[in-house]
Amino acid sequence: MSRLRPIRQPAFSLIELLVVIAIIALLIGIMMPSISAARNEGVRVKCLTNMQAIAQAFQTYAVDDDSSFLIPIHPLAEQGWGFDGEYEYGGGWCRLNAGLANLYNGPFRASTRVLNKFLYGDVADNAELPLFRCPGDVGIEDAPRNFDPAMPIGVPIADITGTSYRVNNHIKMYTDHFFYGPYFRRSTRIPDTSTTVVLEETNAQVAIYNQPPYVAAGWHFKPMRYNVSFADGHGATIGIQGGNEPPREEYGDYWVFRGEGWRLDCYPDPPVPDRARPVATGDSY
Repeated sequence: MSRLRPIRQPAFSLIELLVVIAIIALLIGIMMPSISAARNEGVRVKCLTNMQAIAQAFQTYAVDDDSSFLIPIHPLAEQGWGFDGEYEYGGGWCRLNAGLANLYNGPFRASTRVLNKFLYGDVADNAELPLFRCPGDVGIEDAPRNFDPAMPIGVPIADITGTSYRVNNHIKMYTDHFFYGPYFRRSTRIPDTSTTVVLEETNAQVAIYNQPPYVAAGWHFKPMRYNVSFADGHGATIGIQGGNEPPREEYGDYWVFRGEGWRLDCYPDPPVPDRARPVATGDSY
């Protein structure tokens, strides 16, 4: 009787298995940046879509407003110097339960913010209103110069103010009594609606107040790149960096701040006095 030989089953050797694992790890390493970039791009586009919808609602508001202001002005916004239109125009419930969030959840709660009715109709005070929240909102970063010392570092802006998007009032913080941007300005007094920024992701302010070599990151993972929307209703991602001001002698005391395809200022239209900080010259809006 012949002895039966066992049949050997084919199998990977340890070296072959390690080679396969290494190839899989390499492929994952190659693919991850592309997957991450695609995800970041989706967040950026979602944010930009929100901002365009808000800017277009501004235009609807301007037609309805008796004074033809492009940006809605909350009735209480100009009763104190601490509120200059940046966030009171619209937005939802502030999740943070301290500091500025308590102030915004008081007189500037969702049911009283002017633009909300144009986008959502009547809203409850605890409404979150997703159009006003950027999915990439991680708050402002710690920087050599921050535009608002009262704003907590690294806390989503929407949790503090009810909206991730800051109105471009273009005011010299604590040093002036005038608005140089489109806030508090009639829509007919904005010189170039296609390049004048009306809304920006808040972290852009960190870039405005800081100059090279400091680099401020945007919410969409590209340094010095920020989502904005314009007075004509369209949106774009633009590059902002402190030091963009043209020579002072060309524009006098008017705070002009511009870049390729965009401007924060409304020169040559005269500056608009801040009602909360009255000046002897009276108002000119």
